[in-house]
Amino acid sequence: MIAEMNERQQIVNIPAAAENELARASEEPDLATRFEEQSYELACANTKLAKAHVRSLKQDIEERKTYARRIFGLICGWVVFLFLLLAAQGLGRWWWLKFSLSETVLLAAIGSTTVNVLGLFYIVAHYLFPTRHDGVGELTELIKSALGKDM
Repeated sequence: MIAEMNERQQIVNIPAAAENELARASEEPDLATRFEEQSYELACANTKLAKAHVRSLKQDIEERKTYARRIFGLICGWVVFLFLLLAAQGLGRWWWLKFSLSETVLLAAIGSTTVNVLGLFYIVAHYLFPTRHDGVGELTELIKSALGKDM
């Protein structure tokens, strides 16, 4: 009977022991918990960074499409202008227009507009479509780490 009483007393004392253990527990998280929290915060920051970078790349792609179309339109307009200039020069003597330019003026107009338009095309195209030496691999790794998947 005494053994039963001691057993009951131990059972009753278990919640009290748990309360004592909780009371002794620190409010501060332990080292493993802090590491997990920091790892989670870092993963969230990396995800936000990757998403922002992807949004930036999408915007860049849309801008590149817009400016590529504009450059294409400009060059097409330049080709049409030169064609009309040469056609007017060649056929101007027989039409009612009577269009005539000296050879030096015609060569200067063709040469200067060609150099200007091609130079503009090169500058804008080089800006819009830069050569990537190392950014693509880093971006792929960043996206992989943000998504947590093996691609």
